[in-house]
Amino acid sequence: MPCYLVNPASNACADPSAYVTVTNLKNGMLPYANYFWPAPNGGEIFQGGLPTGSAFARGNPGARFARILAWRASTRSCLAKIPSR
Repeated sequence: MPCYLVNPASNACADPSAYVTVTNLKNGMLPYANYFWPAPNGGEIFQGGLPTGSAFARGNPGARFARILAWRASTRSCLAKIPSR
């Protein structure tokens, strides 16, 4: 994270845009971050000329979900055509 976000005191950072380790960071949780957030594939987001520690991630996660829904709908309609005994 950028130093000015980790240490909000005005004199805490010689270079506010320098990246530093977050206070009390548990390194064991880092491998799980990719399960919940996509890796950035776009440019970093700046605010007031300083980095925010965020970047754009562009993707289309809805496409796979739409295919699953279409499959379920087609399966349901096929099952509805089977005569009951």
